[in-house]
Amino acid sequence: MNPVAGRVTILDPVTQREVYSITTGVAVDVVPSSDGSLLYITDWDTHAKRGLGGGELFAVDIRTGRERWRVAFENRVLYMFGEGPSIMALSPDGRWLYLYKADLKEMKDPMPYWIGVVDVITGQATPDTVPLPGCGPAILTPSLDGGSLYVTCLGSSDIRFVNLHTRRVEQQLGTLGVSKLAGISGRIKGSVLSRDGRALYVVTDAFQVAVVDVTMRTVSRMVSLGRDYQVVPERSVALSPDGTKLFVGLSTREDVATANEIRTFDTLTWREAGRSHLTKPIGASTLTARADGRSIYSIGAAPLGHADTILGADTDQAPAAKDQASPVMMRKGEDILRVFVGP
Repeated sequence: MNPVAGRVTILDPVTQREVYSITTGVAVDVVPSSDGSLLYITDWDTHAKRGLGGGELFAVDIRTGRERWRVAFENRVLYMFGEGPSIMALSPDGRWLYLYKADLKEMKDPMPYWIGVVDVITGQATPDTVPLPGCGPAILTPSLDGGSLYVTCLGSSDIRFVNLHTRRVEQQLGTLGVSKLAGISGRIKGSVLSRDGRALYVVTDAFQVAVVDVTMRTVSRMVSLGRDYQVVPERSVALSPDGTKLFVGLSTREDVATANEIRTFDTLTWREAGRSHLTKPIGASTLTARADGRSIYSIGAAPLGHADTILGADTDQAPAAKDQASPVMMRKGEDILRVFVGP
């Protein structure tokens, strides 16, 4: 992605040929609709006269790229180089789009963050907002019944349970030693919802997974990931589609920004079930499981160049195996921010 423009590209995974692409502003973010027919895209237009955090939100037909609607998007959270969690989440019924916002002109403590709500049929925002002061970079996870939103705040290292009917935060679950709320050991690095929607798996820098019961809103179990590595980079966490495997990117070097291994954990026994060594280190927020759960894709990080390589790893490799995640696709001259795998 160059400094003044971005692009969303639809590729045929078999031929690796481009089906079509959409030119956008910078810091582009994308989420597919629940039925896979639309893409919701937001960007930040460097030429727009909307001030800091100004941009647009629009919907396109995923098959043709034809635009359905487009609206201005004020006060969007803007992560440096676009390397942050997705600022959008879709309700399970596909009716509402939740957008993470901040007033970046208000440099005060705590920084004012909030959730905005958009009607995906019209693209129009509702008047409702959910304040999330001091949250920082956040992972937005709707409950399966659509009644709650679990917000994993990486900045304040806590989880906030939002009632989407009242649009209010009902409870916070914090990190021991970081906040006064009892619960999770270590700073939070990433989270993902279990397939049945009953638990949130929260990965911390204490080399543990906190299994959070989202009904009781308590930690039901702390699971050790082992100690033979240095760091857990932020947001390098994914779940297999069937919910039986948790994938975690880890670094065996003192590099907090990238991972050089992907480890697989069985979510029933929490034993390590596999590992893949990476030919290129991967950046944060880049793990995407294939629909059959047998492979996981990631983006090769390039701190001094382009993150232009999509890596594929076999998730069935035994822990002692020396499997190498290998390049499956390259986009020369581009900086790939996210990868989505269609049905």
